[in-house]
Amino acid sequence: MVGSEHLTEENVSYIMTKPGQAHFARVDTTNTCRECVYWLNPKGERTRLGLLKPARCKKALLTTPAPMPEVPHSAWACKHFEANPTPPPI
Repeated sequence: MVGSEHLTEENVSYIMTKPGQAHFARVDTTNTCRECVYWLNPKGERTRLGLLKPARCKKALLTTPAPMPEVPHSAWACKHFEANPTPPPI
């Protein structure tokens, strides 16, 4: 048997959430943080290997008084997702 009857959408959402996100990850979408207007890497800054650098979530910074870690571009989008008309390319 693959999986478990105890693995619900809520559990998957909790597991897929990365530190620094404004809310729990959504499992009902294919969007990522890179495609969101709140992901603060609009220029698409990259590492020496050519990978997109992680960036802070503006929504998390506005709603949480504590310093927040950077979120990788591949993190599943949260409930505060708003589409960026010009997301940085992968």
